[in-house]
Amino acid sequence: MTLESSAYHRRYAQVARLCGYFYTPENLLSETAERTIQTAPAEIMMMLESFATSQFDLLKGDKVHIVGHHFGHNQQGELDVWIESGNKGARFVSQLSVQGETRPVRTEVYATACYILREKTTGRYWFLDQNACGFWLHSDTFFGAKNFVGDESASIQNWLALATPFDDQSAASNGCI
Repeated sequence: MTLESSAYHRRYAQVARLCGYFYTPENLLSETAERTIQTAPAEIMMMLESFATSQFDLLKGDKVHIVGHHFGHNQQGELDVWIESGNKGARFVSQLSVQGETRPVRTEVYATACYILREKTTGRYWFLDQNACGFWLHSDTFFGAKNFVGDESASIQNWLALATPFDDQSAASNGCI
């Protein structure tokens, strides 16, 4: 197996590029490259996480209603999240309701495509959007996101193409949403 074809070394090289260290196969394992990787910011290392496709179901619909949504300091309400599409692209839109009082609508940035996912083990909703930089996975707080690029982005595209969308009506009847 050559150095370029090794999955480990491709990943290593990807981190090196993100850190501003451009490599050749000869200097990839140099002390400078190794030091650059070891001191890479946590954000860059997080960007290279693998997307666990087996952990999620892709939902059919373009809207979810989350009962018992936790936010702020021990506050709870209901959250509606939907996908808005137009000539600029698609984006997530959300609105929080607390004790019958509806808060202002919150809009996210436009993306190429948006997908609503449901975590199989917990029933929590996750929101995946795609743009020119890859895929971004948001939790229901829409605060911070995990970015998936390169080979991982291609893996997600394949998963989305092959996934059978999950009908979330069964979850609604169980009071999970």
